[in-house]
Amino acid sequence: KVHSMVLSFQPRPSRLDPSVPGALYLARCAFYYRRKTLKNAFEKSLPPPLSEGMSTIFSGNPGLSGRRPEEIPPGDWLEVARTLRAHNPGIFDRIVK
Repeated sequence: KVHSMVLSFQPRPSRLDPSVPGALYLARCAFYYRRKTLKNAFEKSLPPPLSEGMSTIFSGNPGLSGRRPEEIPPGDWLEVARTLRAHNPGIFDRIVK
């Protein structure tokens, strides 16, 4: 004799901060080029909307552009992504899946 049952699952809403995928993308792009400052790495690796947004962030925080990716703590990557999203809400939509 075979017994069977059907289970129904309801997905929960995500509790992940919506800026986390963008922060991971920025960090990945920054670490892609070895021994480069953030400014140089982002000039080579980011598409235009993001590189323009990063130029705005660098102009507001001049010390950031000369730092290397490994010097940036994880919380700062998240803050940069949040700042970019605040100025352009859909900035990561086409890039980060």
